[in-house]
Amino acid sequence: MKKLLLSLVLIISIISCDVNKDPEYKGLGKVKIESINAKHATLLVDAKYFNPNDLGGKIDRVEVDVLIDNRKVATVNTANSFDVEAKKDFTVPMRVNIPLSKIYGESTGILGSVLNAVQNKEIKIQYKGKLVFDFEAFFYTHEMDDSIDFTLKK
Repeated sequence: MKKLLLSLVLIISIISCDVNKDPEYKGLGKVKIESINAKHATLLVDAKYFNPNDLGGKIDRVEVDVLIDNRKVATVNTANSFDVEAKKDFTVPMRVNIPLSKIYGESTGILGSVLNAVQNKEIKIQYKGKLVFDFEAFFYTHEMDDSIDFTLKK
């Protein structure tokens, strides 16, 4: 009888835990300029999430391209891996180094966007790709396709 009761309590405990819910995407934070010079601009934006699970995990990989005027201008660089705590909000810092020469040489559409940005006009920066989360018991892939308006001034 004790074994049955103990088994029942263990099963109920396991079932009541949230361990297989997808992280909730809350959007992109404000873009910050880390550095800018004649050759490139380094930007940082946080992707905001909430982990509804009773277990923590980690970011397995980030494969996100940055587009301006629907043209790829860079790829996100981020830390190899970092921890995600259980039942908490968390951010994924996405750092990108945009070569201005690549933007200037692409076409007048992108050049126009850069010139507008230099003149304190907003440009739309699109983040498109995927983030893979590892929660030990399961993997979750978030397909990101989000954009943010930004004025290039420091």
